[in-house]
Amino acid sequence: MIESWNPLTQEWKPKRRSEHIPERVQTAIRLAGKHKIELEALEPTEETKREMPVWLHRKANKEAARIYATDGAKCLKKNHRTHYMKQLIEMVEDVSQEHRKTNFCTCNTCKLASSTGCTHPQKCLDTATKLVETLALRWRPEKRQPFASEAATNPVTANRNRGKGEAGTIVNTVREPTDLKHSIRIFTEKENLVNATALLTTNNETQATTELTVYTDGSCIGNGTAEARAGSGVWYAPQDPRNASIRVPGKAQSNQVGELLAILHA
Repeated sequence: MIESWNPLTQEWKPKRRSEHIPERVQTAIRLAGKHKIELEALEPTEETKREMPVWLHRKANKEAARIYATDGAKCLKKNHRTHYMKQLIEMVEDVSQEHRKTNFCTCNTCKLASSTGCTHPQKCLDTATKLVETLALRWRPEKRQPFASEAATNPVTANRNRGKGEAGTIVNTVREPTDLKHSIRIFTEKENLVNATALLTTNNETQATTELTVYTDGSCIGNGTAEARAGSGVWYAPQDPRNASIRVPGKAQSNQVGELLAILHA
């Protein structure tokens, strides 16, 4: 189980020099900053998503900070003693069929919540749902999803067409799930990771099951130098509004980064 406070899974920075932090941990924190270690996975396992911390979750959006200050969040932390996403999911899933959406409900779920000191069970249920919804889609735990034989769908597989950009075919296939220990990346630019995640997870519409051919490419002026400037291109069809040319953000500037960003955008 992930520890309650972890600077690699949460948005907080511990003091590197503190008598309360063992020297070996201080060294690990210093090296993590030096080598730009960041949490990122193409497809985190269901178990990993459920074991991630609720508070200061590293893959939550800015709305989460506002929710943390609400009475519902304070009750979830103090009375319900929620620490992990698994607890929030179980809380939402295990609502009694007799439950009424009011803080005065007397169903078994609300009685159990009241026994912990909670005075507004419905508000806490709503807050739990909102906290889950602040997460990037790939980091949201699935309801009633077994941990064994997990599979994800709808990745983009790209077939390189050298000299003419890359022609990618969107298909339904299986992506290998990633556990926590394999979700830590080094030499990262967090800004690029956040932008890439946003591109992949802001669309809540169901992806089409038909095949779609998209051409992508990336290029870089001054590749390999400190003055490198990279860009990406996406082409669907003549006059298609989804066609795009993108300037690569962040410090990582190379033709490879441009090509990857184009695929992510498509």
